[in-house]
Amino acid sequence: MLSGLGAIRRGASALAVSVRHGCASSRASHCRAVSSLSWVPSTDNRAKRSSATLLMPNRGLISGMSGIPGTLDREQIVYIEDESTASSLPFQKIAIIGAGVMSNVIVARLVESLGAKCPPIFLYDVEPKQSAKMAEEFEQVTAVAQSCEVFQDADLILLAVKPQNIASVAAEMKNSRDCVRKDALVLSILAGTPTITIQKALGMRRIVRAMPNTPCALGMGITVWVSTADVDDTQVVGIEGVFGVMGESVRVRDEKFLDMATALAGSGPAYVYLAMEAMVDAGVQMGFPRDTAVQLVQNTFQGAGAYAMHSTRHLAQLRNDITSPGGTTAAALYTLERGGLRTTLSDAVFAAHRKAVELGEGKNPLPDAMGSGLSDDSY
Repeated sequence: MLSGLGAIRRGASALAVSVRHGCASSRASHCRAVSSLSWVPSTDNRAKRSSATLLMPNRGLISGMSGIPGTLDREQIVYIEDESTASSLPFQKIAIIGAGVMSNVIVARLVESLGAKCPPIFLYDVEPKQSAKMAEEFEQVTAVAQSCEVFQDADLILLAVKPQNIASVAAEMKNSRDCVRKDALVLSILAGTPTITIQKALGMRRIVRAMPNTPCALGMGITVWVSTADVDDTQVVGIEGVFGVMGESVRVRDEKFLDMATALAGSGPAYVYLAMEAMVDAGVQMGFPRDTAVQLVQNTFQGAGAYAMHSTRHLAQLRNDITSPGGTTAAALYTLERGGLRTTLSDAVFAAHRKAVELGEGKNPLPDAMGSGLSDDSY
């Protein structure tokens, strides 16, 4: 039973609830796989105690709960938001520039989470086959051949292209200036591209710069984002709704944290995959069949991550719990420390951060954006 769900905003028929430590499932990994749940009260919201059902979108019943107290237990809840951000968006039309991996991820999460409430999505890419493929996969997506069509009446414009292609986007928007709403919100996921660069290039003032990561595809990602001062409260609620369907999000006030987030969370999954790959190969060398080694490593990483998120203790304490004096784990950790794993991993994060900063400052030479096109499978 999940308990301790309090401080629930009154006046809404359904609420979205994020769960941090408490879990109704016997498997912690199931808990962390759910970042946004629906709380459907069975009695009047004004009652001090009521029963409710937790539902995960498109996946059915998770658990029932009852006896909701009137105080918030921080061990159970990260945040509670009303239905307007969890199951609908204030945007009337979403325009997407670039039909790569991340735009596909965002579209898939919006469609799966919002269903019929998903705003119409118009997609433009210089490679028509890319946009046509996404349009075939999602009925809410319309692939267009002319940039003016994608910008027409759009109040959210997603830039999902490579950083060096910002000039191409600017040229397209300039040619379609009569179609672009000046009050539209521009959401950029361009790595190392500051909001001031986007503002100057596009002539738009309402900018959100974000750094999501690939686990967003499962609704288990983390997105760090910053906005310019012109972004209004309604747009903030809307963009939080977009990030909410992809997992958790962290809003920062200083843009320097975006470059840090790029190094830590944006590139972070690659570090994890490399470690997993090394462990799988070690398992095969010891004699495990590869599929068994993969299963062991995948579940170890999934379980350890969920366990760490479930716990309030320091990571070093969790590590010490399974490090017996003179034991196997102690021997392995000694070898890792002697090999410089901690320092090497830190240096890798710092290297990624330096590269993100260099991209933002224009120190990294890039190809001519006007001739490079918008499509790239990594975006």
